[in-house]
Amino acid sequence: MWRQERGQGVCAVILDQRMPGLYGIEVATEIHAEDPEQAVILFSAYIDTSTEERAREAGITACIPKQDVLTLPSHSALVSACPD
Repeated sequence: MWRQERGQGVCAVILDQRMPGLYGIEVATEIHAEDPEQAVILFSAYIDTSTEERAREAGITACIPKQDVLTLPSHSALVSACPD
């Protein structure tokens, strides 16, 4: 979906860490191989220190716990990636 929409001005990609058949960090690595500047936010109920470290290594902009779902639209990482 990102590949189809990226020419349309995608400011940020929000990924869950646990998806059927793959992990958000894996997808972020693939995205950054094609577009190192793409903002990627990991949104997951399973964020721990190890996940955050692997996310940083994959170039993920921010890790946001799912319990913070109500603050997602105003989270600083999303606001800075999508200023308009």
